[in-house]
Amino acid sequence: MPSFAAERDLFWYDWGPIFYRGRLDGSARLLGIASDPGPTERIAGRTLVGDAGQRVQGFLAKLGLDRSYALVNAYPYALLPSRADEARPLLSRPEHQQWRNKLYDDIIGPKLQAIVAFGGQAQETLRLWTSRPDVRTFEVPHPSSRDPRRLVDEWRQAVDDLRTIVTSDPSATASANYATAFKEGDYTRIPPRDLPFGMPAWFGDDAWGRKAKPRHNNCVDRPSSDMKNTLVWRAPKRAPSQAKAKQGTLGPQARERRSMRETPLEVSLRYVGGIRWPANKADVLEAMKRNGAPEDVLQTVRSFWRERYASPADVHGALWLSA
Repeated sequence: MPSFAAERDLFWYDWGPIFYRGRLDGSARLLGIASDPGPTERIAGRTLVGDAGQRVQGFLAKLGLDRSYALVNAYPYALLPSRADEARPLLSRPEHQQWRNKLYDDIIGPKLQAIVAFGGQAQETLRLWTSRPDVRTFEVPHPSSRDPRRLVDEWRQAVDDLRTIVTSDPSATASANYATAFKEGDYTRIPPRDLPFGMPAWFGDDAWGRKAKPRHNNCVDRPSSDMKNTLVWRAPKRAPSQAKAKQGTLGPQARERRSMRETPLEVSLRYVGGIRWPANKADVLEAMKRNGAPEDVLQTVRSFWRERYASPADVHGALWLSA
């Protein structure tokens, strides 16, 4: 990777680079290019995992993709928004262009069917990628665009077009396309398989923050008191009903489950067989009931804020936060 040291004042340089998220084995059928990593990405060491990433994951879900994609950036370092114009010449500097193009070349494989560039920085790198494969390319607004109407209109059209090009994953069912405005249901959590080992079960789904008062769209922020060298990472708080359950007001089935020392992971694996992922809450509950889940487990999932589950890890997360 070329040095960014001479331009360090244009980036959150001291936090280091972030390179990708998704498949690196050549199996990606779609490559997504965004601009640069944010503070949430620094915690995970993967790109597009915060609010913007959960929007992109929803975009992928509408194509029926839950695995066969790779995501990269125009810049490996987090860009200071106020310095974006000053940083743009770096994109075409020969050593930067050659390194970035080689990175893209190494990530893709023969199964690639389309490339989507999210935002101006990504679209510039797409044009500079001289060795890119001969597949359809799409240029759409960045997920954090300040023009919400243009964002949803162009993403909706791209989804319609991409559905005729990109083969969906057998493990996924394409979700409904966008309506006239972006809604909470258009977000999708980041699959745990995309994250490094040891991340909290709730990481990659900031629905709880988007419902909080005051609202915050990301679980990681840069405080105004020290934006260059400090990150603040917050975890979701338990709902009052969950806190009450924690204090011991559990039903007899829950007490039995605790006496057997059955962990949330064991519970989630035991009762989620036969579910086609991703699944809506109603489908998860129906399958868990069919598999003999006790009422306290069903009630935990029923009362949890998540309305869509990408994998058994989501069920585990719901039970873990309520354990």
